[in-house]
Amino acid sequence: EAGCTPFAVSLIMDYFPKESRGSAMGFYNWGIYAGYSLSYAVGNYVTDANILGQVSFESDLTGTVRSSVCGWSICC
Repeated sequence: EAGCTPFAVSLIMDYFPKESRGSAMGFYNWGIYAGYSLSYAVGNYVTDANILGQVSFESDLTGTVRSSVCGWSICC
């Protein structure tokens, strides 16, 4: 959050007219609370359904693929 906020505010100020900047900032800041709420809901579902191993494997796999693509794009 702290790293993205200056850039997000700058982009919001560039892309939205003065009349709707307040709504755009409110929507941006609402994402923090929605993310916290979803993390609890999804986390409870994952642990209750006993699919923690599957979720960990899938997130590790996507992270490995993304880091490989990123590394390849930097090197080439």
